[in-house]
Amino acid sequence: MKKREYDQWRSILWSESDVLVLARTIYGEARGEDEETKIAVANVVMNRANDPKWWGKTVKEVCLARKQFSCFNFEDPNFVELVNVTIKNKVFQECFGITYSVMKKLLPDNTNGATHYHNKDIDTLWDDKMSIALELNNLLFYNEKSLKI
Repeated sequence: MKKREYDQWRSILWSESDVLVLARTIYGEARGEDEETKIAVANVVMNRANDPKWWGKTVKEVCLARKQFSCFNFEDPNFVELVNVTIKNKVFQECFGITYSVMKKLLPDNTNGATHYHNKDIDTLWDDKMSIALELNNLLFYNEKSLKI
């Protein structure tokens, strides 16, 4: 995808609803993970949206904040996947169901308040300052209460 097309898609994403953007985020970040892990990714977004010190007060602002969820980064192969997916896709349907359930608080926060996560195979610049709050499949989750002092 060229930069111009990417920028056009980013503009389109900003016009979408919080529900659709969160479903796309779950799909882009965790489509290969199990349901519990997808729920955890949704909860990280909600935990950030509910905390005023994060980069946004809405789900969409949190998801689309630059460099926060890698699936929205330029040249990330997941970006093409998440903008082209349709509701006919069974995994995307699952992501919609999870989005609805998490946003309506029908499911508890399974992350203990986590606001961060990353794939186990990726080295980050911030995880050495935190301790792991939860491990689900390929993802490690962190919350601010677990910050090392």
